[in-house]
Amino acid sequence: MMSLQVAQMAVVFAILSAAVSLLLGRWPGITKLCAFLLLGVSGVLAVWAGGQVLLSQQTEQCLLPIGLPWLQSHQMIDPLAGFFLLVVGLVTTFVAIYGPAYVDENQKDSLGLPVLTCF
Repeated sequence: MMSLQVAQMAVVFAILSAAVSLLLGRWPGITKLCAFLLLGVSGVLAVWAGGQVLLSQQTEQCLLPIGLPWLQSHQMIDPLAGFFLLVVGLVTTFVAIYGPAYVDENQKDSLGLPVLTCF
């Protein structure tokens, strides 16, 4: 799989993590499990994409037909972006591992759980 596609999947999983935590906020156990699991997958995918780009030392780009009709979305990943993607992916993975314990300790009531896990 191409590095840019893996990086795009990492972003999709991060957005899904936030959406799931807002949608399933009534069930604290399921919310924490799903949100942090999806966030962990996002972090691992980001590390994978960043590592692939750093090892290959190649630039990838794509043009997505979304946005304004005359202005498409240009996306590109190069070794510098791969380095930062690797760093952000590592931090995201560690947050997904440590996050459930942090939420358990700092959760005052169940109303704040969806917002806390979303961010």
